[in-house]
Parts: sequence; C-alpha cells; structure tokens
Amino acid sequence: MYKLKKRNNYSLRDVLEHVEGFQLSELRNTGLRFFVANKAELIDFETISQLSSMDHLSEFVVYKGKILVDFIYQKMESKDFKDKNTLVIQLEELVESEEALLDAINDYLKL
Repeated sequence: MYKLKKRNNYSLRDVLEHVEGFQLSELRNTGLRFFVANKAELIDFETISQLSSMDHLSEFVVYKGKILVDFIYQKMESKDFKDKNTLVIQLEELVESEEALLDAINDYLKL
C-alpha cells in the first residue's frame, strides 16, 4: 500500500482494490450495560472501571471507522498523494485504536 500511494496514476479505489479492500470489525460490548442494569453495586470499582474503558474504546473504534469510510467515499477517485497519505494515516490510527481495545480486553480477562 505504501508503494502504491506514491504512484500518481492510482486512485484511492485502485489502491484499495490492489490490497483487496479492508474490513471494519464488528464490535459488541454489552458487559458494562449488563452489569449496570443488574446490580452494579455488587461489582468492584476495578471491574466497572475496566468495562467502562472498554466501552469507550469500542465507541472510539466505531467512530474512527465511520470517519475512514466517509473519507474513502468522498475521495474514492482521487489520485492526489495527500489523500492517499491521509488514508494510510487514518488506517494506522484505526488499527492502533483496535489494538488498544484488544489490550484492554486482555487486561480484563487476566483479572
């Protein structure tokens, strides 16, 4: 992908087709909502804090995914290097957020 973004004859569509597109993760974080609805006072602060953090990170990943998709649809035929660079940056940021969410989930599972 990094090599293709430098070629002026490739549009964002061409770049995405070359890497066989991308897929956003489907997130479902119902843990916090379940506990809050069912006797949250019986759960320790550490657990509530971690579930809340995972919920916020999950929402952030979804939000970044929407921003990315909106950008791609607006710039689909663009061959501009700046637009291709923006695509790469947004993808990297989305992956970083997904990794942060996975780390939070793994930390919770270690409890």
